[in-house]
Amino acid sequence: MFKKNFIKFLLLIFFFIIIIFIIITYFGLKKLPDTLSLTSDPFDKIEFVDRNDEKLLVTYKTKWNVANYVSLSDIPEFLKQVFINIEDKRFYTHHGVDLKARLSALYQLLRLRKIVRGASTISEQTVKMFHKRKRTFFTKWLEGIESYILEKKFSKNEILEFYLNEVPYARNIRGIKNASLYFFNRELETLSKKEIIALAVMLRSPSTLDPFKNLEKLENAVNKASELLFKDKIISKIELKHIKEERLKIENFTLGTDASHFISFIKKQNIDNDFIKNGKIKTTLDASLQNDVKKALDAEINNLKEKNVRNGGALVVNLKDNEILAWVVGGDLENEEDSQIDAVTILRQPGSTLKPFLYARALEKGYNAATVILDAPIAEEVNKGIHRYKNFSGVYYGPIRLREALANSLNTPAVRTVKFIGDSDFLETLKNLGFENLKKDSEYYGAGLALGNGEVTLYELSRAYATLARSGIYKDFNFLYKDKISQNENFNQQNLNTQKRVFDKDVSDIINDILQDSEARRLEFGTSPIYKFTYPTSFKTGTSSDFRDAWVAAYTQDYLVSVWMGNYKRDSMKRVSGSLGPVSVMRTIFGILNPKRGIKKNYNLKRVAVCPVSGILPSKNCPHIEEIFKEGTEPTKICDAKHKNKQKLYNTLKIAYPLNNMTFAIDKRISINRQAINFEIYPLKEKAKVYWSLDGKIVGSSDNQTGAFEWMPKRGEHRLQAIIYKDNKPAYSQEFKFEVK
Repeated sequence: MFKKNFIKFLLLIFFFIIIIFIIITYFGLKKLPDTLSLTSDPFDKIEFVDRNDEKLLVTYKTKWNVANYVSLSDIPEFLKQVFINIEDKRFYTHHGVDLKARLSALYQLLRLRKIVRGASTISEQTVKMFHKRKRTFFTKWLEGIESYILEKKFSKNEILEFYLNEVPYARNIRGIKNASLYFFNRELETLSKKEIIALAVMLRSPSTLDPFKNLEKLENAVNKASELLFKDKIISKIELKHIKEERLKIENFTLGTDASHFISFIKKQNIDNDFIKNGKIKTTLDASLQNDVKKALDAEINNLKEKNVRNGGALVVNLKDNEILAWVVGGDLENEEDSQIDAVTILRQPGSTLKPFLYARALEKGYNAATVILDAPIAEEVNKGIHRYKNFSGVYYGPIRLREALANSLNTPAVRTVKFIGDSDFLETLKNLGFENLKKDSEYYGAGLALGNGEVTLYELSRAYATLARSGIYKDFNFLYKDKISQNENFNQQNLNTQKRVFDKDVSDIINDILQDSEARRLEFGTSPIYKFTYPTSFKTGTSSDFRDAWVAAYTQDYLVSVWMGNYKRDSMKRVSGSLGPVSVMRTIFGILNPKRGIKKNYNLKRVAVCPVSGILPSKNCPHIEEIFKEGTEPTKICDAKHKNKQKLYNTLKIAYPLNNMTFAIDKRISINRQAINFEIYPLKEKAKVYWSLDGKIVGSSDNQTGAFEWMPKRGEHRLQAIIYKDNKPAYSQEFKFEVK
């Protein structure tokens, strides 16, 4: 009795396990597509060419191959035979799963205790393309069921055609035609029998049998496969002999110029049928320049790999005709998911690159290039907490002219300027410039919008800077080539007539002048030759918080170049700013373009001498510099000599140490931390904060009676000055010089 009950109990458990297994299987199965035609997009049958009729690639690094799709009837018969023989001998007789091959593979596993062959049919491999799963016995079970369903939905020929066009090779290559072009630089119908066998053999282990890495290993695998094909009477003995004598030749692939993301962008636009001629669309892209820009971008990303730079994008525009010449996505794109991302259109934080538009709007609302703005830390209440606005370098310059505030990309003057023009006004200005992705309200962004707390695309940023280059006129870029010979008045590109004035011409030209002023930017950027050009070039860099994004946008009268660097995972780079990688790429691109003209001078702007401290007309006691003004906005007040007479200020504030023209020597035997130089002033009459300016930069401050501050010495000749502020007004000491050897 006990025995019978126990058997019943076991049977109950067995049936329970079967039911659970069926349920798990049911929910593990995934829906297969209703069609094996991957696209109904008419553009996939259209060839895209550059401005010189050179073929542009949609890309081989995509999830599916739609550009180089070959119908089964056009595929060489020998190729079909080889693939079926090597991958799935009983393809035309089984119903999705080859049980004989499965049992043979299981026997090999049990006998040799390792997996010798996979035994997946072509139908099962097709299922894997649609549904990626981890390799387990259970997923193998699911794939078997799904391959049976696949064969019920589609004919064998439909499945084979899809499979041959979508099989994945090394380097994200998909499909036999792309593989033929990539590895052998030839069309399918021109391949030798050995090369066709190689295409089939590579599928066994795409990375291991990558011909660019392991050609000898591939040779051996092809020769072994050829012997099996001979046994199966697919090839003759003479053909086998020729195959073994032939050596595979891997040529540099010429798939055409990769413009996949650019073409994807075009496909989303409304294209006038007049631009489609003989099955082709002619774009504004310059294939040669596209390739050169990609090399430059990839090289710099590779140089900065150790600094966690992985991805980048670059856009080049011919401003004369408003045409996109290069649309480049660079960096680490081996990952299939990353290869789908377009660095030109992804949303990222722009850092300081929005500041020129802020100051342009401020000029329109009453500021001028000499307006003095306070550069000092700001703390304000945000969501019941305190947010502190700081400069990128941590250095502050006190009252500073707008020209210097913009040229040096200082943060706190920008925040104060946003408060002057208004958050909502600035946001509206940016939207007028084409920043369509700034969709939150002004309260959400606040003053931080000037420092890049919103997200924009490289395309949007380029379009906005092109507006400055055109002296304030906004236009969308042209991407389809308009043949100058055949053009007529009615032959208009989408958005060709979409233009509007965003900024006053004189205001734009003042900003353009500031952005090419190397002397004005020296406080933060120094005098490095990387910022100097043989032709006047306006440019602005930007770096987002925690070094996640680095940008530059630069332009002359003829060209605009913009570059973004970072990584798609949004990890921080290792102190890579816009003035490092992006500027280097930008300079290389301009070297290729070799422009001859800077931004056109605006002779309507008035040049007026101003006091560099107050920004107004100088008195006889003031130093003076020249500034440019829109007519009617130049200052009329004269600087208050009593306030600005530095000779009087010298009498109240004097440096006690170091002495003027003093020389120090660094002792190599002693730690540099023990060789600090004390900066001191004569005792103050009342306690005040003292700022120490070294070589034009604030390096520190102190609030004791002597103003003492310890400075770690650096070799070279130095200029030292002490500054105090009272009622936001500066008092300067005499400038002392000293040298460290």
